[in-house]
Amino acid sequence: MPKTYRGDDMALQLSSKLCYKKEYWIMKILGTFGKIIKRMHDAVADTQQNTSQVEFWLARRHFDDIQKSPRAQEPKRLLKYTKKVFSQGIEDGMLEEIFRRIGIVSKTAIEIGAGQGTENNTMYLLFQDWKCFWIECNTQSTKRMQLTHQQWLQSNALTVETAFVTDQNVVDIIEKFARQYGDKLDLMTVDIDSQDYWVLQAALKVAQPRVICAEYNGLFPASVSVTVPRGDKTPTRAFYGASLAAITKLVENNYALVGCTPNGVNAFFVRRDLELESFAAPFTAENHFEPWAFQPVPHERVDWVVI
Repeated sequence: MPKTYRGDDMALQLSSKLCYKKEYWIMKILGTFGKIIKRMHDAVADTQQNTSQVEFWLARRHFDDIQKSPRAQEPKRLLKYTKKVFSQGIEDGMLEEIFRRIGIVSKTAIEIGAGQGTENNTMYLLFQDWKCFWIECNTQSTKRMQLTHQQWLQSNALTVETAFVTDQNVVDIIEKFARQYGDKLDLMTVDIDSQDYWVLQAALKVAQPRVICAEYNGLFPASVSVTVPRGDKTPTRAFYGASLAAITKLVENNYALVGCTPNGVNAFFVRRDLELESFAAPFTAENHFEPWAFQPVPHERVDWVVI
């Protein structure tokens, strides 16, 4: 006997089919949008990766050009020591050469702004049996260090402090470590992309490192002495830190500027009671300045403090 359908049954089946088709096309459309979004995301990621690679190779080419320049061949300059192991740039090589010239006393270092611990100025030193005190504000980074740097933490070769460093708290944070080694503290490095000038000024009240590595804003020429305002918490790619002249003025009574990285990022200062004859005089910003070597960045803000 043929199957018969009531009107409402047929309506229900028809409705179900329509709903199925509607859901099918909705999912189809969402899937298409999803693919488009993924392609856009991949394109952005590829662009960022390609940009980073281009910047890396441009920087590498810049380093190579600097190394071949007559200026770099001057025997007392640091420009040709462009070795990178764990540093973000070539700070590893320049620091290694500085300590080759002045010697190492206590194998101790303070790094303010240690990052993830895999690309900074003192990680290389841990492999050479140094004792380091790191301060980093990113809690995820410091938590990760508990695993990645476990061997140094357990042996007390490394101490990590999680803190947002300011000129108001840096003394309390570093005082115990700094006073423990006094003027035998070999190195202090400051790279926090913001209040570098003010933090360094405060840190030197209790720390007497033999060598300072300090980030500077290479967008300003050697003759300009400026810094971001004290307490400003809104750095940008151009509005950060202090010019080389400002940092040099800050420390010039006790420290001599002996060189800068070829990419215009970090400056190196040696305490004046140490052997300075092996470095290129005069120890001025004009003599050692290296400009920002990457893509030019416009200055979005003008509220700089003149030093």
